[in-house]
Amino acid sequence: MMLHNILWSLVPISYMVIWWKGAQVREVAIEAAIKRCNQYQVQFLDGTVVRCGWRFIRNHKGQIVLERRFSFEFSPDGESRYSGLIISQAKKILSTTLEPYPDPNAYDFNPHSHSS
Repeated sequence: MMLHNILWSLVPISYMVIWWKGAQVREVAIEAAIKRCNQYQVQFLDGTVVRCGWRFIRNHKGQIVLERRFSFEFSPDGESRYSGLIISQAKKILSTTLEPYPDPNAYDFNPHSHSS
């Protein structure tokens, strides 16, 4: 009976540990999104990332690890919204990608305009 109680008390403790570790990884993902947005001089929107998936994979050492995916949104011009994706293993960011977007600072060539 006592072993049964101990095992049942481990369930909520395990859940809390998993939640806490996930929250730490999410914070690292937010920092990575901010860094990438700053690097490309785009605006990081909403100040957060959203977990959009996870899976177990083998790392470079052959160990089974949890890979997490987070999405976020950014804007090159303050009006339009584009998506970004972060892939992590534990607190290590494997990749941060931005959806292709038009450069708002690019020269807009209009062959019909004439300058005098």
